[in-house]
Amino acid sequence: MLEHIEKQWLSAYLDEQLSSVQSRRVQEHLARCTECRAYLTDLHAMQQQLKEFKTMAAPIDIRTQTLALLADLPIKKQRKRWSWLDYSAAAASIFFGLLIGNLLMSVEPERPLELAVMQVLGANPPGAICAVSSYCYLESR
Repeated sequence: MLEHIEKQWLSAYLDEQLSSVQSRRVQEHLARCTECRAYLTDLHAMQQQLKEFKTMAAPIDIRTQTLALLADLPIKKQRKRWSWLDYSAAAASIFFGLLIGNLLMSVEPERPLELAVMQVLGANPPGAICAVSSYCYLESR
């Protein structure tokens, strides 16, 4: 079975981008392989067809129109720097917000530590290793 040249190499060979050693290897392979020669012929035909396409100028000059629109935009004013009064007002509002929030929160009675742990971890231990959850936790006597 004959190994084929990579298609990227054939494209580079067609564009004359290979070194002399690589180019010689491709030529030697092309002399023996009809499939790669056919692929190279197809690449060459496609390259010729792409060269035949004519480029046409854009109907409008987008760059000029964009620059004109940008020139019409109003200049953004620089933001006013905060004064000590602005900083004080912001700090006071945060302080009073925390104070009011703390006063409005209901005080919960303290729970035993075991109950708090069970509420955080859930009934099953992490990874649910044990069949019965009470087997996994140490019980105080």
